[in-house]
Amino acid sequence: MKGLELPVNMLVIIIIGIIVLLALVALFLGGYTGVGVIDAAGAKGKACGVIVNSQCNSNAFDKAVFLTAKFCGRDSPDCTVSEICNRIGLPGQDDCYKSCGCLIGK
Repeated sequence: MKGLELPVNMLVIIIIGIIVLLALVALFLGGYTGVGVIDAAGAKGKACGVIVNSQCNSNAFDKAVFLTAKFCGRDSPDCTVSEICNRIGLPGQDDCYKSCGCLIGK
């Protein structure tokens, strides 16, 4: 019985090691998708910065925002405020401005 005990323990350790390695591989090969949420939050923050810096005027809706990622689906990393608002689910100018803290979309 004692001769069989070591291989069973070794087998359990090997199985646990394989499970841990598979989890790490899944993590690095795209099993974690939280980055898109971070990109959306960063894009919204930059768009809101443009809106607030223009004192919530309607001309801010067409201004360009330069992002580090290709958030709008083009090769260039720049988007307009309206494109960012559409991508995050705020298609109307008033909704977009209100989400940035503006009282009225002027």
